[in-house]
Amino acid sequence: MRKVLLVFMFFTLFPFTHVLAEEQVYRIGAEKAFPPFSYLNQNGELQGLSIAVLERIADKNDVKFEFIPMDGKQAEEALRKGEIEGVAGVTYSIDKEKYMDFSTPYFTMSDSLVIPRRLKDEVENIEDLRDTHIVLKEDTAGLNTLINLRNNNFTVTTNQYSGLFMLWNGRADVFIGNKWTSYFFRSL
Repeated sequence: MRKVLLVFMFFTLFPFTHVLAEEQVYRIGAEKAFPPFSYLNQNGELQGLSIAVLERIADKNDVKFEFIPMDGKQAEEALRKGEIEGVAGVTYSIDKEKYMDFSTPYFTMSDSLVIPRRLKDEVENIEDLRDTHIVLKEDTAGLNTLINLRNNNFTVTTNQYSGLFMLWNGRADVFIGNKWTSYFFRSL
């Protein structure tokens, strides 16, 4: 109570002078091919669920965000170097927690297996992935588990679209990634 009273007294004894501070703009890296969470629209602007959530946070807290389209690894590296102040929609890992502070998640997901219809009766569990060509995004959580599965050929991509494109064109047998992004690209 005393602190509040002193502050009040200070401002009543001395007239208010308006000081205009330069508005801080926080640079936020966001994946450019990770729909429906963040992606470039036809105008080359970032949009998606993560962008909408952050814009709402900015509006409610009277701050400005500048969204910068990047690949996931590129955004994480830019954050480490101090080139940006945040990353929209980064995948959590214990290793990343060493150099990042994570907010409370607004959405959680696990990776899904996307296979062509012709293989739907042949793949029931992880053991059935032996002797297949698997394509996945570079920061997929189960990558280390899959590497320990013998007799596989892997292709690692920087975004899910590239991985799905390989699957659609018969250059891979299986894609492992986010099912929401897979649904988005399937509808195109």
